[in-house]
Amino acid sequence: MKYILMAVIFLLGSKSAFSQDATAGPMIKQKSQTLWADAKPVFSNEAGTYYLLIPYSSILSVPMMGGASFHSIGFVNHNSEMEKLIPLEFRNGKKEGVFSEAVSFNDNLWIFSSFQNKDEIVLGSYSLDTDKQELIKENEKVLSIDTRDLKYDDANFTFEVSPDQSKILINYTLVDSEGYIQSFGYSVFDENMMEIRTWNGTLDMSDGIYQLDQFRVSNTGDVYLLTRYFSDNQNLKNSTDLKRNGLLSSSKSLSYSANYEIRLVLFKNGKTDNISLTVPGKFFISADFITGQTGLIVAGFYGPKGTTTPEGAAVMRLNDSGNVIKLDKKILTDGFEKPSNIEDKSNGLMSNDNQYDAYRFTLKDLIVKEDGGYILSGERTVNQQKKESVPGHASYSIVNHTDDIAVVDIQKDGTIKSIYRIEKAQETTALETLSNSYYITELNGSIYCLFTNIGKSNKNFTGKMVDTKAVLVKIDESGELSRDILLTSDQTDVTIRPQATYLNDNNQLILYGHKNNRFCRFLKVSL
Repeated sequence: MKYILMAVIFLLGSKSAFSQDATAGPMIKQKSQTLWADAKPVFSNEAGTYYLLIPYSSILSVPMMGGASFHSIGFVNHNSEMEKLIPLEFRNGKKEGVFSEAVSFNDNLWIFSSFQNKDEIVLGSYSLDTDKQELIKENEKVLSIDTRDLKYDDANFTFEVSPDQSKILINYTLVDSEGYIQSFGYSVFDENMMEIRTWNGTLDMSDGIYQLDQFRVSNTGDVYLLTRYFSDNQNLKNSTDLKRNGLLSSSKSLSYSANYEIRLVLFKNGKTDNISLTVPGKFFISADFITGQTGLIVAGFYGPKGTTTPEGAAVMRLNDSGNVIKLDKKILTDGFEKPSNIEDKSNGLMSNDNQYDAYRFTLKDLIVKEDGGYILSGERTVNQQKKESVPGHASYSIVNHTDDIAVVDIQKDGTIKSIYRIEKAQETTALETLSNSYYITELNGSIYCLFTNIGKSNKNFTGKMVDTKAVLVKIDESGELSRDILLTSDQTDVTIRPQATYLNDNNQLILYGHKNNRFCRFLKVSL
């Protein structure tokens, strides 16, 4: 079996400077054949940062004129210049491969792609030659899945790396047209990409179904899975086979009913153990977890029983066997009942302002601090249906509100030190949502949070420059918050995409900004 990787390289110009602490690379005019919608930093070394460039076809559910149908890797040097762009097009004869993911593992960048037919799915891998800036084929068959007896509509792969970068877990799920899992399994590989563990089967839940949320792998190769478990008596659309197998495909959608239970699944010696994670007297709404040297840390938000409205944060320390050895919780004293600035929202709600109350926290991955503590953060999120009327016509749209951010500072022993509220008011639709999230990190004991203030929904966002501001909030070791406008679109001529931010080893934030679906640039700011 022969794989062909087709690569094209583009060279771009020099940088310009805005201030002593902020510099910007040249404005990049994207070519139509490699047009991308968004960028994600995936790997860095002493030469610069590598970004996964995501095509519009992976984001939009409707066709778009022009643009790439494939992902690319872009290399950005320390002068914020994109030196090279490598389209990721995989071929096996006339058959086109499916891009799976770009992963930083064991001090290198790995690219995974799959070839699928009615009898077999094969996952292959490439690594990056940083000297030649080329991808090298590593393994034509990292995983092989027999699909002869399966009726599936899509194959999904997820990749998780252990904290010490010594293990990588590859999970696969084969789902039908309704999103239900037909087959499910994983393999764990060591730093040499040699398979050391494998599992496939079903979760033994004859009385209900699972929604799969997050896999993690420990430094020793143990595998854990965070799930939401729904019992049979809940009003869920599931088939008899689904109940028997106890499986439901993963979804990051928000839950608005307190009809599930958060469970942790431990995979040990070919068997599964299931641990219920509860906050006594409360409803545990959402959580993330991380594996550590001495067990697991689970952190999330809880509310009153019977509701999914957050009331406080909870942290659990578990041993390797899944037993809870410590639980700490803290009330959200700085209320999140309403967003910090409702006036920044346009009118047109289908009901009334009470829609603002039905919020959830969308969680970021837990961050490990330099002192061994942790940071949990969640963004106040509401989706609303709005009506806009013009003479003779009314249109309806779903609007995303991503507002105030809750930052939970957790000490090394699992005790919650403080919960902070960062005020933010965002209302976005369509492609605006690519700029509505935030980036959070920690440096020298201080927490930094970056977001872009878009303000009221702008109808011309995708075709015209709008007035936006990149805001940087710092929480120092004493808990004091400071807030500054880092950059504006008037200065940079782009709108910053916070989720594409990267903190390099020189204590510099590497930023990415976009304009008009065709122009973009990279920027560098010293902290």
